[in-house]
Amino acid sequence: MGREEIEEIEPALADCREADIDVVGPVPADAFFLQGEAGAYDGMVALYHDQGVIPLKRHRYATFAYGLPIVRTTPGHGTAYDIAGTGEADPTAMLNAVFLAVSVLTSSGRDR
Repeated sequence: MGREEIEEIEPALADCREADIDVVGPVPADAFFLQGEAGAYDGMVALYHDQGVIPLKRHRYATFAYGLPIVRTTPGHGTAYDIAGTGEADPTAMLNAVFLAVSVLTSSGRDR
C-alpha cells in the first residue's frame, strides 16, 4: 500500500538512532497502541489523524501539534449529539489539552 515506511520512515528513524535518539518503529498500529498503553514508550507518534486519535479518545487524551510557531493542543472530542444540552459533558479532555499547552510552554521557556 505504498513505500513510505521503506523510503521515508525507516531512514528517518536511522538518522535518529545515529543521533543517539532512542526510537522504535515502524510498528503496526494495532500492536503499537497496546504497547504504548502498557508503558513501552515515553511518547508515541501516529502518521495519520484517524490512526492516532481513535484509540486515544477513550483515555480523554489531548494532542500537541509539534513544529508549529504556536502551541496548539487539541482535546479528544466528538459531536456528542446524544448528550448536547443535558449537562452531562465531561470536561476532562479539554482540561488535559489546557494542561498540556501549559506544560509545553513552560518546558520550552516560551512562557517568558
